[in-house]
Amino acid sequence: MAAMKLVPSVEEMQQLLKYKEYDIIPVKAEIYADNITPIEVMRILKNISKHCFILESVEDQVNWGRYTFIGYDPILEFTVNEHKMRIRSGMTIEKEVEDPAVEIRNILKDYKSPRMEDFPTFTGG
Repeated sequence: MAAMKLVPSVEEMQQLLKYKEYDIIPVKAEIYADNITPIEVMRILKNISKHCFILESVEDQVNWGRYTFIGYDPILEFTVNEHKMRIRSGMTIEKEVEDPAVEIRNILKDYKSPRMEDFPTFTGG
């Protein structure tokens, strides 16, 4: 099996982080579904972390999605139920908020990520 090609390369990631402009660097790898499906990847990740997620870019019930976003061990985890917000990042904070979307946007301002050529518009978060 050939080594997986990561984009950007490790060297490119180091260069992006060198000047401290960004806190997070999106990384992608193409994995062809004839080798392993996204669901199989999730099964593997569940053995590593109980905090896994999968997001599909499907546009309707008929067509296949273009991208699958898979992640585990997030640095932040938000849970919102009505106006009660729970934020987990090492420790858990619970608070009442008027507009959860505004609260989340304010928190995410601290996590800058570069726009990468040939990456989807959404790269996580």
